[in-house]
Amino acid sequence: MIWLVDFYAIAPALFPQFGMVDALWNGFVAHAIFGVVLGIYLTTRMQDFLMRGNRTNI
Repeated sequence: MIWLVDFYAIAPALFPQFGMVDALWNGFVAHAIFGVVLGIYLTTRMQDFLMRGNRTNI
């Protein structure tokens, strides 16, 4: 709700350049990219963590 009020009410009043882009589309793309990058990072870190745990048990 805060994001909607910010990008559709406050930001266009203070910064007219926000009206030139589609905030909903940009928000979706930004969250999708963030989610993919975070997923890849956590997957690689979890594999490292699991491999480290398996080595100590041998």
